[in-house]
Amino acid sequence: MGFIRKFGHRATKLHKEIYKRAPRHEWEGRDYVHVYPYGVLEQTYRMLIDAGEQPGEPHVYKPRGMQALRKETSKPRKRRSDPNNPFTNYWERIEEIVKRKFKERAAKAARRADAGDKG
Repeated sequence: MGFIRKFGHRATKLHKEIYKRAPRHEWEGRDYVHVYPYGVLEQTYRMLIDAGEQPGEPHVYKPRGMQALRKETSKPRKRRSDPNNPFTNYWERIEEIVKRKFKERAAKAARRADAGDKG
């Protein structure tokens, strides 16, 4: 990553010298990147090559499928169930509360319908 890092620093420096301001930024996917005119990038590359820098191998990102593969092959975590912890069965308790409230409201609506009340 040394060449790429030097490339970015030199390109920013050159852009500031030419345009008297920092390069603009844009979102590219989930990364916030500088946007340079093509000529600035060409000049920066020539400067680094003339200075004796070697580009080296390009950086290769691991595909997201590899992360999923790693998770499947790893040992599953043992779930802790502590009866003293109030958040142990949080979603199960929420589901029970919602079901109870739904039954209460349905019974209340049935009583209203039997009484002939519309409100």
